[in-house]
Amino acid sequence: MLRARFRVTAALACTFVLVTSAVEAPSLRARQLATTQQRPRFESTVSRVRVNVIVTDREGRFVDDLRAEDFAVFEDGERREVLELQLIDLAAGEVRSLLVEAGAGAASAGGPPGSALGRPAAAAVATVAPPAAGDAPSAAGVPPPASDANQVAATYGAIIFLIDFKGIDHTTKLHFTNQWDRYLDTRDATAVPQAVYLIDQVGRLQEILPLTGDMDRVRAAQQTIEGTPLTRASVLPEGPEALASFEEHDRSVYSLRLLRHFCDALATRPGRTALVWVSPGVTLKGPMPSDSRGLPRLPASRYEPQARILRLQRELHAAANSANVSIYAVDPSRLIDVLGISNPRQELGNSLRHAAAETGGKHFIAWADFGEVVEEIQQDSGRYYLLSYPGPVPGGDGRYHEIRVEVNRPGVSIRSKEGYIDYSEEERRSRFVSAALMLPGSVNDLSVAAEVFRGAPGGDLTDVMVAVATDGKDLQIGSGDTGEPIQRIEVHGAVLDEDHDMEVVAEMHREVTEALPGAQPAPERWLRSKGEWTLRAGHYDLRVMVLDTVSGRIGTTQVAIEIPKVDGDAWSAGDVVLVDTPGGAEPVPIVQGQADAGANVTAFIEVRGGQQPILSGRLRLASTSGPEGSAGRSRGSGAQVASGAEVFAQPMRREGPLHRGSLQLPPLPAGEYVLELHVDDAPAAAEHRVEIPLHVREP
Repeated sequence: MLRARFRVTAALACTFVLVTSAVEAPSLRARQLATTQQRPRFESTVSRVRVNVIVTDREGRFVDDLRAEDFAVFEDGERREVLELQLIDLAAGEVRSLLVEAGAGAASAGGPPGSALGRPAAAAVATVAPPAAGDAPSAAGVPPPASDANQVAATYGAIIFLIDFKGIDHTTKLHFTNQWDRYLDTRDATAVPQAVYLIDQVGRLQEILPLTGDMDRVRAAQQTIEGTPLTRASVLPEGPEALASFEEHDRSVYSLRLLRHFCDALATRPGRTALVWVSPGVTLKGPMPSDSRGLPRLPASRYEPQARILRLQRELHAAANSANVSIYAVDPSRLIDVLGISNPRQELGNSLRHAAAETGGKHFIAWADFGEVVEEIQQDSGRYYLLSYPGPVPGGDGRYHEIRVEVNRPGVSIRSKEGYIDYSEEERRSRFVSAALMLPGSVNDLSVAAEVFRGAPGGDLTDVMVAVATDGKDLQIGSGDTGEPIQRIEVHGAVLDEDHDMEVVAEMHREVTEALPGAQPAPERWLRSKGEWTLRAGHYDLRVMVLDTVSGRIGTTQVAIEIPKVDGDAWSAGDVVLVDTPGGAEPVPIVQGQADAGANVTAFIEVRGGQQPILSGRLRLASTSGPEGSAGRSRGSGAQVASGAEVFAQPMRREGPLHRGSLQLPPLPAGEYVLELHVDDAPAAAEHRVEIPLHVREP
């Protein structure tokens, strides 16, 4: 265990962690999200149910002149009080609040739509920030104003493309990407922010583009999709029919579960999310035809939906409706049934039709022009009504509740979700954590960093430590048991084995609480957590999710881990670790090479298979003329020497097959430094050099 391997001295006993600050992309994403007044967050309780409603006339045009008294909402057949009704217009950047007079809610339980009892006050038009899911409406019914139209679009709308390469052949992919490219060439802006995810040819999920309104980034995402190779020749694999049947069944199970996780992760968004599922669909059959007793059926009755697949399908629809997600199912192929003659795609398309119908979206089967599809989805997602009504009893009853929305206007069509599951708080948290780990980047509102420290490799096993840090400035201050100000986070992580179909091989679940000295502003320090495991040689994917339990805000990140396979007797060095020991207390990590002036900083390193390694170090003052953040933890940064140096040298101690060494740095004034470490093992004819930028700031 690393806990034992980093036992350098009795005073610096063994709880060492390596942590770095957020990488550039998550940090940028967090800064962008910080500009909004209402951020996506996880609510521990649900006090109101949100329902998005699209109302169109006979020509398919959106009806935008409805008032509060025109709507009625029923849950499980019982009329519910409408607490708030808003008309969302993302293209205009407006949210029109249809204000209900005091007392209208009490009367609405029995009054019909359109009665005088439910008349609204004058409507107010503004760009507004949404109320928190657990908050009561303001006295005036109007949320505080937002900054601009872009914020309205980012808050109330999203189009997320989930492109499934496992179900698309080469011809379909080429047609799909060409049509998408032609559409993007005609667009300079998007009214609804977009994100792109890909299920690659071997079934791994990749975030191609986080949520953005930048069309240049959307075009770059399209080019990435276009350049991603396929390995499958067709949708239905060739070979024995039984093998093809099992493969399609496995793909169905995987796809339905993945879509459900997507919906769980998107549950924090206060507005409506359009999830565009680009796929030929999935089979609803089992891997082989059978009757209710499990015995094989005759070929004449070969199609029969499997109970397990249908259960997963129902779970997906319930998760989407519970998260205010509408699924737009798109089959990008051009195959069309002739004279009603069925083909394999006809059965696969049933899953697409069901997903759209059950979640208030639309389906596009064998659609020739993907650009037209995107245009229709964007128009469909750009304007809708968002109403809310009181939720069930606190805590969640775990039951499915049916929803029916009625509009007192003849000749209109209504699309909305048909129900939701009132998950218990424990179930909601479990599903949300699982989804956030599976989809890092889908919802990211905290500056979260994760870094992996590898011990000196030897043989097929290597000790690994994972460290996680969250910027304290991002966290909300709460109260402890005795009233003292605290910050508290939950850290969840999972290590997935990429060489074995993303199997979870290690997990971490931690709660970190730090008391603050008085009612002070949020400190410029990081809350930290760690996990440590022994991993075999191979490639791994670390997923991390952090939840601020005070505010409900979350952050996610992921890190690739490569564990080399090294002969047990071969000379090898581990990663360098920097720690701070404030006042002789337990060692704490140096975050992105950042330390406070006067801190007691110690560097650790270990060597396997050495004979007489000598550890030396050189601390030099570095140039600060580079861009801000150039002192980040990147090896070999090439920082220019400005002046001065201080040198240390000492032999490393042998502990079994390892040699361990540490260097204590002198207390440093504020400035930019570079620490050069050199391990020289002359008898073994081996050496190891590394440079670590160090930013020392005023405390």
